[in-house]
Amino acid sequence: MKHELAELGPPKDLEAEAAVIGSMVLGGSPCIDDVVQVVSAADFFAPEHSAVFDCLKRMNSRGHAIDVKLAVDELKKAQIGKRSTYDAVGGAAGFARIMDSVATSVHAKHYATNVRTAAVRRALDDVGIQAQQIAHDDDDDHVDAVSRIQARLSDVVEGLQVGGSVPIADAVQDAMSELDERLRLGTPAGLMTGFPSLDEVTGGFRPGQLVVVGARTSVGKTALALNITSHMARKSRNVFYVSLEMTRVELSNRLISAEARVNGMKLSSSELASDEKTRVVDASEVVSGWPITIDDSRNLGVDLIASRARMLRRRGQLDVMVVDYIQLVRPENSRDVREQQVAKVARSLKNLAGELRIPVICLAQLNRQYEEKGNTRPKLSHLRESGAVEQDADIVLLIHRPDDGNGKQVPKLIIAKNRNGPKHEFELEWDERFAAYRERGDQWSTN
Repeated sequence: MKHELAELGPPKDLEAEAAVIGSMVLGGSPCIDDVVQVVSAADFFAPEHSAVFDCLKRMNSRGHAIDVKLAVDELKKAQIGKRSTYDAVGGAAGFARIMDSVATSVHAKHYATNVRTAAVRRALDDVGIQAQQIAHDDDDDHVDAVSRIQARLSDVVEGLQVGGSVPIADAVQDAMSELDERLRLGTPAGLMTGFPSLDEVTGGFRPGQLVVVGARTSVGKTALALNITSHMARKSRNVFYVSLEMTRVELSNRLISAEARVNGMKLSSSELASDEKTRVVDASEVVSGWPITIDDSRNLGVDLIASRARMLRRRGQLDVMVVDYIQLVRPENSRDVREQQVAKVARSLKNLAGELRIPVICLAQLNRQYEEKGNTRPKLSHLRESGAVEQDADIVLLIHRPDDGNGKQVPKLIIAKNRNGPKHEFELEWDERFAAYRERGDQWSTN
């Protein structure tokens, strides 16, 4: 079977490719506008067909009229290597064969779909070849290898999503269907965080959103993320917590400490009173039942994070993801400047949020300039090495713990960006014993 497939070569439909090009020439601008919603130049197997398609597309985008003679004139000007595109397709005879392949442009979209289908099958064929090569490479890390294959398959799936334009009527219908479902179930649009003022201003964290939580070192980014995580888990929301700094044991101890209302330092020192031991045991049973998945692997790249998130989503075990924190995610290209590395990670996480229809909460450090200025109020520009993060983020939360002048800190949570609502800030209370935040005026509670 393997040899038979090898003899067939890569999947392709050269007749459909020629028919698409012929239809574009015959049908002109209206036909080209339809075709480009289905297929792109990269989908053509024959380089010369791809070049002709691209040439006709450029003519259309410039508003040029298109017929056989005008197309030939333009193809003679365009180049493939050192030859004109016209010569590359075989000159007069080759172009005539293309035009003879179709009598009318009526079925242009059908031919374009066939070209697109063949392109997808070629992509799958490439993935299969890559998988075979990896399977026989003894030096390749199997976990990283599987991650790369999953990423390539995801690229193929994303490539199927061509033509995102829809009439406003369809968009309104989708919006009303979503509203009807929320009203029927009595659920809000977003996931509630457990901080009333934050939930009121943002409406909760919504599917497709990238939420960035920024603060300087040791101010409590992880604590806030765990507060939100525990609240969502109590509401039966599936949380995927990617911890690139703390271990799963450290995170578990924090969750247990906050749930049991037992000083976290005592968990590591083993100095627990009898009643505290009982509370810790009871809390551990409660936390064990929460739908939280923790990944504390080190040096994770965004591709592997994404593949694990997709797996959880397929299993129905993912409603929200936390990445702690963005500057520790392994860059795709270590040769890029640092700002580009972080920007690519942010963009990938934003795309993943949209793909999986979940909110992604991403923690980020503030830069040294902010840290050196002490009580300076944090701003979006203080996000470390991540100017593009504020652009991709839908919500940016900044934790500020200024000194009141008497040696006492009054923490604030600043909603520095809120794409779908107003900016705002409110005071928090910090309990160092449990490494936990709550909104000022709210009661410490596990309910």
